[in-house]
Amino acid sequence: MFWNKDKNKSGPSDTGKALSIEQLRAQAMDNVRAARENIGEDILDRFAAAMAAKEKSLTEQAKARIAEQDAERVAIELLYLMDKRH
Repeated sequence: MFWNKDKNKSGPSDTGKALSIEQLRAQAMDNVRAARENIGEDILDRFAAAMAAKEKSLTEQAKARIAEQDAERVAIELLYLMDKRH
């Protein structure tokens, strides 16, 4: 049961001392470099291009403009379009 845990056991986070921010940052950068090597620059470039193209799409631009507008005004416009359609 959870209340009978052995208090002398050391968990994975118990390393004896905490890492400094600089050490954590260096470790994270090493992880990024290793991931880049495993994935490959060409795949990362294709992924970045696909993300940039999606952000430039008309649908994404429309979503961003609608999100910036007042919710009540958007609802009124949608109701107007629905009434106009029928």
